[in-house]
Amino acid sequence: MKKIVVAIDSYKGTMSSKEAADIFEKVCLDNYPDVIVKKVVLGDGGENTLEVFSNNFPYGTYHYLNVCGPIFNKVKARYYTYGDTAVIELAEAAGITLLTEKNAKTTTTYGVGELILNAYHNGFKKFYVTLGGSATNDGGCGLLSALGIKFINKDNKEFVPVGENISDIVDIDDSGLLVKDAHFTILSDVKNPMFGEKGAAYVFGKQKGATPEDIELLDSNLKYLNELIIKHTGKHVENIEGSGAAGATAAGMLAFLNAEIVSGIDTILAIIDFQSTIIDSDYVITGEGRLDVQSFDGKLISGVLKVTKKVGVPTICVCGSSRIEHPEETDFYKIYQTSNEEGLDYKKHGKEFFTNTVSNLLKDIFN
Repeated sequence: MKKIVVAIDSYKGTMSSKEAADIFEKVCLDNYPDVIVKKVVLGDGGENTLEVFSNNFPYGTYHYLNVCGPIFNKVKARYYTYGDTAVIELAEAAGITLLTEKNAKTTTTYGVGELILNAYHNGFKKFYVTLGGSATNDGGCGLLSALGIKFINKDNKEFVPVGENISDIVDIDDSGLLVKDAHFTILSDVKNPMFGEKGAAYVFGKQKGATPEDIELLDSNLKYLNELIIKHTGKHVENIEGSGAAGATAAGMLAFLNAEIVSGIDTILAIIDFQSTIIDSDYVITGEGRLDVQSFDGKLISGVLKVTKKVGVPTICVCGSSRIEHPEETDFYKIYQTSNEEGLDYKKHGKEFFTNTVSNLLKDIFN
């Protein structure tokens, strides 16, 4: 009896990891009912990682509350708890999808800090924090403000810094930090440093609505924030891999909280013991919306391939589109693209494309 493990990323704007896995299972069992399909909902620390934890640890609880949104508006957000652990997803309170107009200069992570604080007051001191999908470039100052750290301006007044006015900070008072005995594991899907040409503003600023002039300002302000961090804490976080995640929110957390940053996908795969799941499988199916060189650099697919290669299980990728010029040089058994039909809206028909591709894939491996 054949066994297939489905471990697929979400397809942005089209379907979640769970929806993709469900479609694969249905197509497979409708046509090959004797095949065992094991679905593993995965994420790499980007958006939708809450669902990864709730699907893999279904005995936990979602908590809902109204918090500060990315433009200091009120939004309904949630976090997930299981056992002694709270999972915080930044995109719930400071996500770019919460905006109709993007502006990296004026957005805040304050609401993310409110989620953390609520979980802390509920007795949780062990945190996983995912930073994907942010609308912000505030160096985590909003989050830290919500947790009791005071940022002081030249008029000796406390304020909540955003990307455009970080340079107004003249002093930092962290004596009132409310979560000193909590530990934070940052699950990151990027490796960018805090600032510079590969840093938060230059790499991600444009997609958050920043102009070239804005990006220069934002990058300069993050450099200034780094100088303040070194002066105040003695820590050098600027070149830690992933410190630029979420507009350098990771850097702020690493500087002022009891925090560490890890590969999101590697950590999640270890938590759910993915290796044991695939050990007796015939194929592993993975995929994402667009396959490119970045997919192999700390993203979900790279983590899956690392484990499947170790175990020796053939791995098939189903992607919306591929930018890989030489697929034979990858570790994939085969790569399938779903967006081959011209003239149709991919977001509207993506599930249909995916279904057809899965059907063809199964014919190839079973016929």
